[in-house]
Amino acid sequence: MFFLRFSRQSIFLITLSFASPALAQQVRLSGRVLDATSGESLPFATVVIKDKSVSTQANAYGFYSLLLEKGRHMFEVSFVGYKRYAIEIQLDRGVTRNFELQPQSTELSELVIKGEGEGLSSDMIPGKNSLSVAQVKNMPTLGGEADIFQSLQFLPGVRTAVEGTTGLSVRGGSFDQTLVLLDEAPVYNPSHALGFYSSFNPDAIKSIDIYKGALPAQYGGRLSSVVDLRMKEGNDREFKLSGGLGLIAARLTAEGPIKKERASFIFSTRYSYAGLTANTLGNIAKSIKIKEFQTFKDDNDIRFYDLNGKINWKSASNKDHIFVSAYSGSDWFKYYLFQKGTFTKWQNNTGSLRWYHIFNQRLFLNSTLYFSKYNYRYNLLNDRRDFNWKAGLTEIGIKNEIDFFMGQGDVIKMGLNFSQTGYQPGEISPRTASSLTVPFKLESKRTLQGAGFVGIDKRLARRIMTNWGLRISSFALLGPSVLYNYNGSDVMDSTSLKNGKLGQFKWGFEPRFSAKYQLDSSRALSFAFTRTLQYVHLLSNSSVALPTDIWLPSNNNAGPQSSTLFSVGIKQKARMFVVGIEAYYKAMRGVIDFIDNADLFVNQYIDSQIRSGTGRAIGLETLLEKKSGRITGWVTYTLAKTDRTIAGINNGLTYPTRYDRRHSFSVVTSFQATRRLTFSTDFQFNSGGAASLPTTVYEYQGSTFNYYSKRNGFRLPAYHRLDIQCTFSEKKKWGDSQWVVGIYNAYNRRNLFSVELVPQDYNYFQYSAANAVSLYGIVPSISYNFKF
Repeated sequence: MFFLRFSRQSIFLITLSFASPALAQQVRLSGRVLDATSGESLPFATVVIKDKSVSTQANAYGFYSLLLEKGRHMFEVSFVGYKRYAIEIQLDRGVTRNFELQPQSTELSELVIKGEGEGLSSDMIPGKNSLSVAQVKNMPTLGGEADIFQSLQFLPGVRTAVEGTTGLSVRGGSFDQTLVLLDEAPVYNPSHALGFYSSFNPDAIKSIDIYKGALPAQYGGRLSSVVDLRMKEGNDREFKLSGGLGLIAARLTAEGPIKKERASFIFSTRYSYAGLTANTLGNIAKSIKIKEFQTFKDDNDIRFYDLNGKINWKSASNKDHIFVSAYSGSDWFKYYLFQKGTFTKWQNNTGSLRWYHIFNQRLFLNSTLYFSKYNYRYNLLNDRRDFNWKAGLTEIGIKNEIDFFMGQGDVIKMGLNFSQTGYQPGEISPRTASSLTVPFKLESKRTLQGAGFVGIDKRLARRIMTNWGLRISSFALLGPSVLYNYNGSDVMDSTSLKNGKLGQFKWGFEPRFSAKYQLDSSRALSFAFTRTLQYVHLLSNSSVALPTDIWLPSNNNAGPQSSTLFSVGIKQKARMFVVGIEAYYKAMRGVIDFIDNADLFVNQYIDSQIRSGTGRAIGLETLLEKKSGRITGWVTYTLAKTDRTIAGINNGLTYPTRYDRRHSFSVVTSFQATRRLTFSTDFQFNSGGAASLPTTVYEYQGSTFNYYSKRNGFRLPAYHRLDIQCTFSEKKKWGDSQWVVGIYNAYNRRNLFSVELVPQDYNYFQYSAANAVSLYGIVPSISYNFKF
């Protein structure tokens, strides 16, 4: 770990460059925004000076700093899921002041989207949304198990490809175009149970932010969006124990002080026995002669666990703070409806060591060393081939960031990032001595990535707030750089070097700009321009984010992806309602797709099976939100189109991607019937996605191939679903008790999960049927939660 050192002279020079004679009558107020009950920091909390119509946003560790005129000022501090805090402070000299916010009562929770209706005086990043953990837990989900990614899908522009899965397609992008960060460590496969649940236990998470428009300069490496998750730090004031038991999983979380108000810990675990539940319910349905379950098989094995741990320590001066956090999650999956005759296991592990130091009221340094590992195993059962397949990747990296606070809400953020990633694309081996499989191992790859960035939050005028950013990223592929021609033979590039030396080097500029213009106290306009580069691809021939999908770094045959995004928006506040409209246009280069009849499994030259070209995404997102009263919630409608044009695919003609859903509509509501009883509903409608289905089969040189018409030329049926949940909360002498009863898919809509083409018995070259697979109809749930 390293950090940048500033001498007093260099800090003085930086200060002079932003100084003016008016500063002589100004003083600085700085401090942190904290949870009043646990002492944890509240990242990106908003601090508003009401009498000056000036606002700023705390950084990722809750630290803020403001330069103000001497005198008395009225402050209002807010954070999603917390009560607003207002206070009047007399400023005669520079002072440090922490603000402590009280969480919204769990008995009278409100659904609020921070930055999308919390108040137009707050700083606004175009395309950013935030959810509180309370919101996530208040929304009905599959099996009654609260899920962060399922909740994100009700935000405008965020969708999933198929029923019940958590793979996110943001503004028409593919799954790999979303960067998922947990305490600043990337998570490469953030899903459980083949995508039915995300990898993150809400009990261990403190904040949830998604950026899908303007990306601040510190974020990079993905084209579409960033999901930034921060783990809880642990209560540093008193010991707390919480948990829950439901049909799908059981949870337990313990947190408390190691040294009161100086050091704390949190440990959270979740274990799912979804397979046992599925077997039990399936057998019951089969015994009572439900038609869809007459072919049910009860040897399903669906299990997963999550372990989250974190400790932190701060110095007596409160200028230094150290965090150590870790996550481990593992899955076992076998289900009779699909992946027949296979057993899959996968695992994610991450770790972060972070240290921040407050030099003074203006200068804040944060350094992070992180580790991320993803691996999976795939076993073929009851087959003469009888093999094990394993693959994965490992990444280590370091991030250094400096925040320099200037005037009224003006901040400079700069930093350097470096990472190394090792890719193990696959290794196959026989499971038994009788197996027909020949051992084989694909060539591993290593890459280096680096980035330097600077971003400036600058208020140009009283009503105009801007963000200027520039990121310079670089990528190096270590080892020989190979070009593959169309028949799969390898051709060595003459510029490549062997023996682990540099094989390929790429770099590029990523400028960003966004602006907010406050027309008046109730209306605001926004504009954003963002350019991003992505040096990694996810090779997947399924609309489901499978653990067996292959991560491939950029090379001479599949270069870096790039995206240029423009967006404009307007927001209007009227009494209890906020209306927001945002339009975007995204042009992409270097996006990939597979050739027809691509051979992906155990292919040493797998990138010979793909082509790259251009893509675009156009959309209009609308949001109507009500954030106060007994009935709260939001309504969204998105009109969008995304397509690609790639030479060698679809005869070079433009075609829709499988993530193209023209119309999306969702409703989220919460009704506070009494102080103890809450009813929640959510409804979602997505028009059918695009798919490629073969029209016939042909034979060539002794092999059979599917023949497809237009790429993604079929439209699947529309997806829609209604979920209902009832929550009864009660305070006991020992703590809080909560019963949650829900119905997923309340009107038994049989949404399409996959299509299986069945050839005719007497003629393999003709299909007799197209079987539509639907995972479930109505799914009731009940769970019990506690906290003391």
